[in-house]
Amino acid sequence: MSTNNGRTKRIFISDLHMGDERSYKPGGNLHPYVWLYPPRTDMLADFLKTILESADVMQLIILGDLFDQWVCPTEFNPPTYESVATAAQNVRIIEMLKQIDAHDEIDLYYVLGNHDMLLDKQFMTTLFPNIHFIDPNADYWSRLQVDGITAEHGNMFTMFCSPDTWSHPGSHLPLGFFISRVVAHKNAVTGNGTNFLDILAHFIRDLFKDPELAKDVFEAIAQDSGLELSSLIQMNNLDNFPSQLTVEQVSDIYGKLLVTWGKNTPTGLNSLDGILCEVAGLAHAAQEVYFAKDQSPIVVFGHTHKYLLDGYLFEARFPDSVSELLPCKYIYANSGTWINSHPYCTYVETEINDGKHYVRLFQYTDNGQKTKLKERFIKVK
Repeated sequence: MSTNNGRTKRIFISDLHMGDERSYKPGGNLHPYVWLYPPRTDMLADFLKTILESADVMQLIILGDLFDQWVCPTEFNPPTYESVATAAQNVRIIEMLKQIDAHDEIDLYYVLGNHDMLLDKQFMTTLFPNIHFIDPNADYWSRLQVDGITAEHGNMFTMFCSPDTWSHPGSHLPLGFFISRVVAHKNAVTGNGTNFLDILAHFIRDLFKDPELAKDVFEAIAQDSGLELSSLIQMNNLDNFPSQLTVEQVSDIYGKLLVTWGKNTPTGLNSLDGILCEVAGLAHAAQEVYFAKDQSPIVVFGHTHKYLLDGYLFEARFPDSVSELLPCKYIYANSGTWINSHPYCTYVETEINDGKHYVRLFQYTDNGQKTKLKERFIKVK
């Protein structure tokens, strides 16, 4: 491990969800539907400035969903990544990231999320010339593996949000993209700030035993949002889809997802695992994919918007009473989110020091204070 002139810390953030300018100021009778807006945008820029000015951070790793192409009402064409990057409310964030990218002693990394799964390296390196863009492999799996850490967004393990290359051949967008569009329509019309992940979990629980789960979940969410089967979803030919689709057409495309997901996902999980990770979080995926196979002692995810840090002794969760005194065998952390509807802005920090690999969960507040919420460690072999 290189300490990079005394710099020893990696910082992981995720789920920032910047929207375009229209999402913040949609005009007409529509309400804002963007997930990240002032003052949280300023908080994030201020936090990034502390990274820029730090003497001990060697890497800033963004675990996806920086640019949001999913939170867009059905009546609008999805935003371009360029329109998100140039939106007025995001200017300071982009400027801070550019300065970090240009810093001689801090490396900027980007791992794809689901809300920006169509991002490509050319766009990112044009915006941030020195960025380490973690290209997805043939399975569209974007993850960083370094010093015993596996870091990724986490959507690969969820049935509705992982890349889907089989339901609509030639594309990658999953059913979750269309659910997000439908929920954004409801939020824009009513001003109801319903979180896509919360409403998805609600309907999955209601329809869990339904053999046509995906089809009926989508149609139920569309109906709840005031749409009909014939309602149009504008696509502008994004990701090889046509210029527009009806709710019913989307329902038909992904109708057999409950059966096909487990057969096609490269993660090795089955469809019930994919539903479990969608509803109950990603600790199960960390256990099954990485810990049970001894693939990685430290796993850092985002996606769920629920910050978490737990240590494990094999499959058992490490007791809190001794967690800062004795090493864990495995550690799972989730970096949380920075969106306005969430009460806390959180991030994960890792550091190797004196034979120990520390994982820390922090909260950042609007007065610039960083509070450590939890810490775990493993021994370095």
